[in-house]
Amino acid sequence: VPGDQIGSHLWLLQRANLTAETLRLGQQYANESLAWMIEDEFAESVFVVTEKQDQLFAFKVTITRPDGELWSEIWKVHSNAL
Repeated sequence: VPGDQIGSHLWLLQRANLTAETLRLGQQYANESLAWMIEDEFAESVFVVTEKQDQLFAFKVTITRPDGELWSEIWKVHSNAL
């Protein structure tokens, strides 16, 4: 698709401390990077939750497909591995 963009800004948080602001930005960046799924009608909705678990940055992503099927996955990454 002409002008289509892929990727995320999560790498911008690679050296950030795990603060409430970092979690908020991580959630925002993850939602932005998955927005194409809704635009391309691959998903009805995409919902991202972020939280700190020990020294790990945890993302819970729930995708609702157009047929109502739910996909849910949790990723945990060290903050300097983003």
